[in-house]
Amino acid sequence: MSSLEELEQRIAAREAELAIVWQDAAAAGVDRDVAEYRAELRGHTRVLGALRETQVQQGQSLDGKVDDLTTSPPGVHVGLQRPPRRQRRWPGRHLLSPGR
Repeated sequence: MSSLEELEQRIAAREAELAIVWQDAAAAGVDRDVAEYRAELRGHTRVLGALRETQVQQGQSLDGKVDDLTTSPPGVHVGLQRPPRRQRRWPGRHLLSPGR
C-alpha cells in the first residue's frame, strides 16, 4: 500500500470520528437547552401556584366584606343592587338601528 492511500484512509477514519464527536456535542447542546427550558417552566409553574394561592386568600377575605356591603342597618338603604332594566341599556343604541 502506498503512503498516499494510507494517508487517505487515515483521514477518512478521522473524519468519521470527528462526525461522531460533532453529533455528540450537538446532542449535549440540545440536552442543555431542554434542561434550561424545563427549569424555566418549573419557575413559571411556581409563580402561577403562588398567584393562585394569593387570589384564593384575597377572595376569602373579601367574602365577609361583600356580605357587609349587601346588608344595611335598619332605616338605611345601602347595598349592591342591579339597576332597572331600562337603565342598563346603552342610550345610543336606537341610533344604530337600520329602520329608524
